[in-house]
Amino acid sequence: GRRIARTDTTIVVRPGMKLMLSNYGGSVTIHTWPRNAVKVLAEYGRRDWIDFREVEGALRMASQSRRGPSGSFDYNLTVPAWMPVALSGTYNDVSVDGLQGGLDVETVRGNIVVRRAAGVIGLRTIEGAVDIVGANGRIAASSVNEAVRIAQAAGTIAAEAVNGDIHLLDLDSRDVVATTVNGDVIYNGRILDGGAYRFTTHSGDISVGLSEADNATVSVSTFSGDFASSFAIQPRRSNKGERFSFVLGSGKAKVDLESFQGSIELLRPDGPLLRARVAEAWKEHAFAKEFSSEFLKKFDKNWKWELKGAAPMPEAADDGEGDDGN
Repeated sequence: GRRIARTDTTIVVRPGMKLMLSNYGGSVTIHTWPRNAVKVLAEYGRRDWIDFREVEGALRMASQSRRGPSGSFDYNLTVPAWMPVALSGTYNDVSVDGLQGGLDVETVRGNIVVRRAAGVIGLRTIEGAVDIVGANGRIAASSVNEAVRIAQAAGTIAAEAVNGDIHLLDLDSRDVVATTVNGDVIYNGRILDGGAYRFTTHSGDISVGLSEADNATVSVSTFSGDFASSFAIQPRRSNKGERFSFVLGSGKAKVDLESFQGSIELLRPDGPLLRARVAEAWKEHAFAKEFSSEFLKKFDKNWKWELKGAAPMPEAADDGEGDDGN
């Protein structure tokens, strides 16, 4: 097999510094600790090395090779929780747990798994799933060909896909946008007064947890799909025929639902039909098999799953019961 070189080093950092890692391919796992230092464990080929430098208040790390693009680097990093992290590369599977200072990840092929994060969070992949549980801040997640799941999150939330589903679960946000072309959108979160919720797909279905108890002005637009609601509504139809709106309670939240070819359904929040939709969607994805076996086990017993059970981090260190962000 490949002859392997290893790095095991710890670099002291100052509050306010940022970590920037450029890795062509491999895997990156990030955990946090209370020290103002970055611990770097890495494995890579004998002809490769890591270039460390401090530039304009950032610790920059780059995978390097004597010839062409570097080979595969597997990083296991431990960083201060306050530290903002930016990661870029082409083939990276990324797992991050506990970052509170913001996170930016860009990869072409690879899954991105984030647990317990805060700040400005931007996650982008083309061939891979994005899975976020327990986040708070300005969150933007996108995948071209796989699913995006955002669960137990608060703040401003935007999810985008092309050939993938979007699952938004247990959200506590006044600003949620989900857009996909060939995927389904499932929303089971709070509908808050004054909030704006926009879910659109071209050829997928939309399932939203909504009840008479919510205060929302709902507009529905379908061109060739069906519309169904688990409760009686009084639609105000416009002249276009396929576009109509109705008001629940005081109408203080704005909910826009649009599917060109798919169906739109309003289901009981946390109800059995909506839970079944999520379970079905999960089983269809490689995404689900990799990240969510624990979640599926707990799914039938308890819809409000525990954060630690959502999907274990690969080789996650168990840091005790009291540290799950609640």
